[in-house]
Amino acid sequence: MTHSLALEWIDRGVRVNAICPSLFDTPLVRANDAQTSITSEFIMVRTPIGRRGQPYEVVGPAIFLASEASSMVTGHLLRSMGDI
Repeated sequence: MTHSLALEWIDRGVRVNAICPSLFDTPLVRANDAQTSITSEFIMVRTPIGRRGQPYEVVGPAIFLASEASSMVTGHLLRSMGDI
């Protein structure tokens, strides 16, 4: 969808990119772990980096993609190592 929208909207000056994080350490994830850890365990076993992401780790990429520094970037999926 990101790539398709990027192609469709490029002539309007709209850039479309996506940040695709893996499992991040958030209150919602911790609350889910308190009920069951099956999903978290399933994801963590398949996460090469071996840890949950921290919310602050998405800030830099988001700022980059929202800034003029990424003016030539469109249709890009920025994946974390949990998405392999």
